[in-house]
Amino acid sequence: MSSIDPSEAERISAHFHDEGIQHVGIVGKFSTRNPLQEVRLKEIVASHPCHISLGHRMSGHLNFPRRIATTYFNEAVHERYSHFVSEVLRFVRQRSIDVPIYILKADGGTSDIEQSLDFPVQTILSGPAASIMGI
Repeated sequence: MSSIDPSEAERISAHFHDEGIQHVGIVGKFSTRNPLQEVRLKEIVASHPCHISLGHRMSGHLNFPRRIATTYFNEAVHERYSHFVSEVLRFVRQRSIDVPIYILKADGGTSDIEQSLDFPVQTILSGPAASIMGI
């Protein structure tokens, strides 16, 4: 495994900041076996405010192209999904409803709505499509 050049990662992070990039996906080819590079890059890039998705957290499988796409889509929907979650929670709190809130995932399972903020891509096929996929 090659080591990370921290100065290069810092330059890239500064470029993200300068360009106003607020969503970052970091995907290593074999990160499902050893996520250290992804984690280290996240620590460096997180020096400016942005949301970061790590490929090894999107899937435990080695399918590199699929992890890239999933990580990309996770970041692509993150802002809109975060707004959706905050509106749902605001609505529930305004009505003084005190119940756990779960959201349907694409695999037919459920996730606590606040925990789902890390993986909004898992909710894209929620609803009837998710039920079929779960079968």
